[in-house]
Amino acid sequence: MTESPLSDPAPTPGHVSLVQPFEHNGSVATLEDWFDPARLRDDYVPTGFKGAGVTSRAVMGHPFGLALPAGEKAALIAFLKTL
Repeated sequence: MTESPLSDPAPTPGHVSLVQPFEHNGSVATLEDWFDPARLRDDYVPTGFKGAGVTSRAVMGHPFGLALPAGEKAALIAFLKTL
């Protein structure tokens, strides 16, 4: 009898909050920082990787979640930390 490929559990993102920093180059140190709309401004000081000689710069990325009310943003971050 052969085993179905569907019998294996689906992979999960796994410990999202533990795989910091975020962004493709590590510019954002925490989920809270990722959901901070200030990161889109040129005067933002990245909490992760800055780059040589860089003191501030915008950290662009998908805007999802940036405009959420504080309570919903906190709930989203709390949920992501359970993954």
